[in-house]
Amino acid sequence: MNEEIREMFSFFEHKYDACVLPLNWEGVKYLGSKQDQTCRFCQRSRPEVTFKKKAHAIPEMLGNRRLLNHYECDSCNQFFSDMENHLGSYTSFWRAVSQVRGKRGTPKYKKDLEIQSVDGQLRIGDYIDSPSIINNDENNEIILPGIRDPYIPVAVYKCFVKMALTLMPESEIQHFRKTIEWIMEPDHLKMKCPFGLLTFVQFTPGFKVYRYPCNWLFLRKETAEPTTPYSIYAVCFSSLMFQITIPHCECDDNFLAYLNKGGQAKIAALPSPYYENHPLGPSQIRVKDLSGTDWVRGEKEYISISYDLKEEILSNQRNNPEEP
Repeated sequence: MNEEIREMFSFFEHKYDACVLPLNWEGVKYLGSKQDQTCRFCQRSRPEVTFKKKAHAIPEMLGNRRLLNHYECDSCNQFFSDMENHLGSYTSFWRAVSQVRGKRGTPKYKKDLEIQSVDGQLRIGDYIDSPSIINNDENNEIILPGIRDPYIPVAVYKCFVKMALTLMPESEIQHFRKTIEWIMEPDHLKMKCPFGLLTFVQFTPGFKVYRYPCNWLFLRKETAEPTTPYSIYAVCFSSLMFQITIPHCECDDNFLAYLNKGGQAKIAALPSPYYENHPLGPSQIRVKDLSGTDWVRGEKEYISISYDLKEEILSNQRNNPEEP
């Protein structure tokens, strides 16, 4: 273990208590009780609201089919479904390339390229020598260019926060009432966050590096100085890890006072299990600012993939130019 990774682990070890929440149960698991249900987000109960829909703790589009919850009413479930569309747009290119199976199967990407999974193989619908594709045959590597679907950055961040709040222990959720109010506010210009919405995005080469979505929820130790935020959340799926800080927590008063006095928060990225050593190469980390409240359109994204075998499949038109 090199010094960089040692410092990353040391940050979390000394400042935070961790809840590791992998989604690899053999059967379906529910959070909360089905008796006397009260919605965690709107605080309403029956008969004012219903609880008939399946409420996924982590969006199904990220590969979660096994972890659900009993404390999200149908009304809030619908509200969050609309919000999840932004996360879906933000990750659509990644999920298509990584073959993440969601509610409607494996997503397809159809823009300048056509990408889909066919019988467990990745099919790229373009000429193999297309100038838009960067081929590195020496290293068995292809770099695919993509364009994200339109999304609002802060809506993506709110979706990650909602996932963290769904997994939050019952004993802790009381500290995040204002956070819930923030994610439930449809006007993203209201309730400005007290600190930036920066996200660590960590990519590990390869397909389905994480067979199941995995989650880590970190809560600051009572003995730790309030120079860091109270709660940090990380979620992994396919070959990606997203790490965020949860805003508007009432336990962050001293942390915010520290920032207002000119202090600087130094938050480490949580190294993935493959950060230093993976057969296809080490993980890479970049920082993404998701504080924007305007629509982002036409944003480019590049994905580097390695392969064992690359085969060109000729279309009917290329095999039979006379055919219409």
